[in-house]
Amino acid sequence: MKHFLLTVCLFVAAGAVAQTRYEVKGTVPAGVKQVYMVQPETGRTDSVAVSGGTFSFAGEVARPAFALLRAQGE
Repeated sequence: MKHFLLTVCLFVAAGAVAQTRYEVKGTVPAGVKQVYMVQPETGRTDSVAVSGGTFSFAGEVARPAFALLRAQGE
């Protein structure tokens, strides 16, 4: 099983009340099936299936956040 770690900083200008949308897109090597986004501060984890060697996360945040991306393959 292949594992590798990418570090992503999500710096998003966020208002005091308003939510701000973000999108993280990327490509991965052949054999990677799933990508996980982990926010160490909160312990939150999200995942997406890889399609055609690409992945995409989208959502909203109330303030800038730091996240780690972890890819898992066969």
